[in-house]
Amino acid sequence: MSPMNHGQGQKHKKQRLAIFDNLSYKMVSLFIAFVLWISILGRRDFVATQEVEINFISAPGYSILSQSNDRVKIKISGQQPLMKKYKDKIQVINVDVTYQRV
Repeated sequence: MSPMNHGQGQKHKKQRLAIFDNLSYKMVSLFIAFVLWISILGRRDFVATQEVEINFISAPGYSILSQSNDRVKIKISGQQPLMKKYKDKIQVINVDVTYQRV
């Protein structure tokens, strides 16, 4: 072997050995990554249906003559911890019709 090839061979051998350094740590981290990946794939969004009051806001000098319903049913979905936080906070939906043309 020429000295030039010998240097490249040792470099290649060191790279190959670096792959196997701390192999147990690498295997554990690969296993943890796999478990996290599976748990995220299996997670479903939480869906909640809630009936809330609807409030129309009109321009000054205008009024709403008739309204078919004063409550609407809404369906919201998302991650369960966030849904628990916001589900009960939605009590009234305000609809601003100030700049709407008829």
